[in-house]
Amino acid sequence: MRSQRNSCLRAVWSYPAGGGIVTRDVNKFYVRCNSNVFYLERPLTALTDKNRPISQLHGVEKLYSQRKDKYESWCDYRVYFDRYDEKQAFYDAAIAEILGKLG
Repeated sequence: MRSQRNSCLRAVWSYPAGGGIVTRDVNKFYVRCNSNVFYLERPLTALTDKNRPISQLHGVEKLYSQRKDKYESWCDYRVYFDRYDEKQAFYDAAIAEILGKLG
């Protein structure tokens, strides 16, 4: 029980950073400081540009190609998720995978 509770506490103390955080190298120190960094990789077709002005301006594919190397080099764990029809299904799968990686 204690192990499960500790895993949940670690999950609660997370900071979901937007993809653009990697555009400034100085952010790497702050992101990696006392943190486990997870790269939640999804098919580009599963991403939306709704309410995302930078994505609307430049396109998801272009932004990803510019940032991919940093996403990969900054992370401690890389987890791939396919397309989900519902957001909650994605969240549930992501949380289960993250907790599994943290052990």
